[in-house]
Amino acid sequence: MSLLAAISFRKVGKLSYYPADGLGLEVGSRVVAETERGHECGEVKILRDVEGVPQEMESSYRVVRLATDEDLATMEQRLAQAAHALALCQERADALGLAMKVVDAEIGLDAQQVTLYFVADSRVDFRLLVKEVASQLRMRVHLHQVGSRDHARALGGYGPCGRPLCCTTFLRDFAPVSMKMAKDQSLFLNPSKFSGVCGKLMCCLRYEHDVYMEAKDRMPVPGMTVSTPDGERGQVTDVNIFRETVTVFIRSEDISRSVTLKVDEISVARACGDCGSAGGGCGGSCGSGSGAGCGVPAKVEQPLLQLEQRFRRNWTT
Repeated sequence: MSLLAAISFRKVGKLSYYPADGLGLEVGSRVVAETERGHECGEVKILRDVEGVPQEMESSYRVVRLATDEDLATMEQRLAQAAHALALCQERADALGLAMKVVDAEIGLDAQQVTLYFVADSRVDFRLLVKEVASQLRMRVHLHQVGSRDHARALGGYGPCGRPLCCTTFLRDFAPVSMKMAKDQSLFLNPSKFSGVCGKLMCCLRYEHDVYMEAKDRMPVPGMTVSTPDGERGQVTDVNIFRETVTVFIRSEDISRSVTLKVDEISVARACGDCGSAGGGCGGSCGSGSGAGCGVPAKVEQPLLQLEQRFRRNWTT
């Protein structure tokens, strides 16, 4: 067993993993560690015992030491220098007529290099910009183009929910979010209704997606024919996965009505013409002409229910 430390070098940033045996680290400890940008000051977020060498561990880098008061004071100076570098880079970019916006800057503890992040609508030739900024800052300059989500993380703000943005509080990695997730959650297919301040689909669409999919596998889909506890047949028109209820539209000669029932109170029914191939039937009168129905029980096995659900989802996609 070996001790592994997950260290973050930004307030909300990607975790880097380092071996921590014999260093006396604790969660919350400030440390100086080696990174691709040189020595940086970070905070230990996670400590755990592992077997072997995890793939995500920064095997070529190490934790140098626990951060001293001098290191923390130096880091404050580097933050001020980074703010100056950001303003300088944006000023020179405007002077050169480059269509770009510099959104963040980072300088390592040893002040050997400055990393600048920018957003742009298209590819930017920033070679001349790098030379001008490097000549004034007297250190290596690296420019990286980032997307709108990273831009929102750098700026901060509040989402439609009224809370601070997830990417500025706890979200360290951006997972893919698709329109299919919005459709699976029965949201109106209007991207402006569930887009974040970055203009992309909100990251929170992914949080509950697995819950919706698990619930849909246990419940009928709209359009499916079911039998009620009273033996009546109807068509599912709405599904509430939180209450685990379904709304069934029942049509009869006297009156048509909608009833709301618990999922465990209904069973899947099939038209008599499908009984032989599907293995289930109407269980009673189905209006096929005979008036007596086929007499085959309406409830079918779970694999068959899942097969029909999958067929209907593929048909409506």
